[in-house]
Amino acid sequence: MAAERNGFAYVYDTDVNDFFPSIDRTKAMAMLAQRTGAHPSLLALLRYCLEAWLPRFQYSPMTGIPVECNDVSRLVAHNYLKSVDGLFKANKDCIYLRYVDDTIVFARTRRLALKLSRLHHLELRQLGLNPSSAKTQIMSVADFQAERHRDVNIALDGARRRRDVEALAQVIDDWYGRDRRATPGWDKITRKVYSLARQLRTDVLKPRVINDVERTPAVARTALYYLSRFNVGEAELQGLTRAAEDKDLDLAVSIEIARCCADARFEGDCSADLAALALRQLAATDDERPGCGYLRAVWLLVSFKYGNRRQREEALRGWQSFDDEQWRLHAILVSIAQGVLTLAQAGSACLLADSDLQLMLRLCGAAKQGILPDTRRVLNSCISTVNGVPSITARNLPFATIIMNSPKHRGVREDWLREARRRKGQRAITDPAVLRHLDRWHDTLVS
Repeated sequence: MAAERNGFAYVYDTDVNDFFPSIDRTKAMAMLAQRTGAHPSLLALLRYCLEAWLPRFQYSPMTGIPVECNDVSRLVAHNYLKSVDGLFKANKDCIYLRYVDDTIVFARTRRLALKLSRLHHLELRQLGLNPSSAKTQIMSVADFQAERHRDVNIALDGARRRRDVEALAQVIDDWYGRDRRATPGWDKITRKVYSLARQLRTDVLKPRVINDVERTPAVARTALYYLSRFNVGEAELQGLTRAAEDKDLDLAVSIEIARCCADARFEGDCSADLAALALRQLAATDDERPGCGYLRAVWLLVSFKYGNRRQREEALRGWQSFDDEQWRLHAILVSIAQGVLTLAQAGSACLLADSDLQLMLRLCGAAKQGILPDTRRVLNSCISTVNGVPSITARNLPFATIIMNSPKHRGVREDWLREARRRKGQRAITDPAVLRHLDRWHDTLVS
């Protein structure tokens, strides 16, 4: 390596923790205006687009900027770190390289590498960012090269360019023949393997997903995202169930498993198994880790999507005994959708609620009273592509249910439901659980 030949023997390798969600949009746009001198109307349009593309959490935009297919966010994010670039590129004692938030700094000594890592941390703090502790390392150039696995990367890039599924399968067999504990950077290469397999739409990795999720938490999110691109079979469902019930599993991995169960495409109708799994997870009361409220909330959505009336009622039993903002937000939404709580009762339960809860209650109130602007457009937005097929995600089902149970705008709701049920071909909604909700809405309308 050229850096090593020039006396740079150590590497500081890092990236930013939750980079895109952590970017200050106001500061990012100000920095972009200062650097480009673009017309204010153009910058205003760019900001509007970024905020419109942001994922929503119960109708509130998330923080930061979105990760979207048009690559606009990447350009804004790249500019956001220009002040850090300027500081390090002016330093002759290091070689500084960055791709979006992935940063590599070469230093001559380990002591200097430590000094540079502290300087980098402080500069990120000025922007409201922090380096990822799990992905930050200081190592020798030799170890750095070993983690890169140049031969494997070359083979993967070749398979990607040729779109050669057989070549990819051979690389995968060779890679999994290595000891994951003894192989430096095993998780990084494995994430790349999963991403490439997903792009080539090959299910060659499906039999390995659950094992990787259980043994290597660092690849769990990528592996489960890959799995959700295909129909999940009985073997994978059993593996997901086993992993979900592992009390020692990393919380972040548990959340990803719950999300996968909420919206993956399953072979056949697995509603009974998924509803039962959700109820078992909700009955587990000994989990007090930070973030477990959101985990419980996702399982509540799973029970609402897949469960029958009795199971949905059981999932909400004693919901007020668990005090967590995320749980309360989802529990109240589902309670309103099921008719367990009236809006007045929900308001009494949320007198000291945060802004997300207050916004959710206002939207639910507007939906029930029939004063939600453009009801048909809102219902259309509830239908999205889930793993390549039109469906309604678990998080949208409760709100859609509230709209469909409203006594107002009956004609609009009937027309929308008729069209949704009559979709054909690639536009058809085929998820058995979602179809049951459509049938229930139809029964309510015609009764």
